[in-house]
Amino acid sequence: MSKFLRKEAARKCLIHKAVRIEAALRLEQLGAFEKSAVLEALGFDAVADAIRWDYIRDFLQEDEGCELVPVVSLFFKSPTAKERKKSPLDLMPERYIAMGFGKKTAGFASVSQDANAKLVLQRIKQRERVRNGTSEAFETFRKNVFNRASPALKANMAPLEIGSSEH
Repeated sequence: MSKFLRKEAARKCLIHKAVRIEAALRLEQLGAFEKSAVLEALGFDAVADAIRWDYIRDFLQEDEGCELVPVVSLFFKSPTAKERKKSPLDLMPERYIAMGFGKKTAGFASVSQDANAKLVLQRIKQRERVRNGTSEAFETFRKNVFNRASPALKANMAPLEIGSSEH
């Protein structure tokens, strides 16, 4: 038996269901939710480590039909654009997305909300960089494998071209 909570079991779990509902309410009201605030509102601080936030995020994206971006705690401490003409979020949205450089996810923001429009553009840029990096990594791997192949194998093997119509 697996010691990890499976996704199907998490969907049926009453604790995960309560967390999902509270997070969905905060998403609807604010366009974002902080994990610690959700747990605090429910009185689930003692079981914080047992919550599978990756599942909660997936459930919300499926149920609510939105995309959630992981954000750092600074996102929740900064003033909104209404409170300040040029908020830090407008100037440097990449600082608020929890991706790379050891940034820890403090919550999630909906990129479908008008208030988080800057995050949408930044998220698209990040996904493109990841996609490009994956392509470059595969190309490097392919070249290394081809270069290490035996001469007999190289003679029978044509270099693989990505995007070619030949199989």
